[in-house]
Amino acid sequence: RPRYIFVDCCLMQDYDVACQFKKYTDYIIAPVSETPADGAPYRKITPLLTIDDTEKMCDTILTTYYDYYNPHLCISAIRTRDVDDLQVKTNAAFQEIKQNTAPPYDYTKVIYYFVEANKTLQYDLKSFFYEQNQQGNLSDDKYNAFVTALEKCVFTTRKSKPWKTAAQIDFTNFDVEDYNYGGLSITKETIEK
Repeated sequence: RPRYIFVDCCLMQDYDVACQFKKYTDYIIAPVSETPADGAPYRKITPLLTIDDTEKMCDTILTTYYDYYNPHLCISAIRTRDVDDLQVKTNAAFQEIKQNTAPPYDYTKVIYYFVEANKTLQYDLKSFFYEQNQQGNLSDDKYNAFVTALEKCVFTTRKSKPWKTAAQIDFTNFDVEDYNYGGLSITKETIEK
């Protein structure tokens, strides 16, 4: 079993991906957002892959990748051993939301990462739950339990504020702050199933 999987591909730090990859590795390093066309700065990152302390290696890779493209990247690293607890807390939050309201949900203020054919398809998981909490559809207890699990799982992240992509996502349209950015995306399909 490899210590880590480093994925240099758009939108791969996703909830469903983490739930699948947890069986195959201890850590996942991946972009939450789209990546620049040139990809990671491999000449700078490749030597870092030999750092013995895996969490230090993950954090150093994120800093190197982010600094190279700053401010055009959202990227994070997760501990897969904590994905199971995150799933439990995420499922509990979704159950409560569905008891209090039904799709379509209000995504107006939710951080999003991918748009296709004028439809937003991928959101920040913490941002979605934060907005549901603000709207009264998710209790503070369930929201705080989710945040604790998320922060244990997504242990290091980098976020951009002014950010535009080929999909014309403009992060200057809403706050991207610690209170609503979690560094893990989720598809609209998963949210509304």
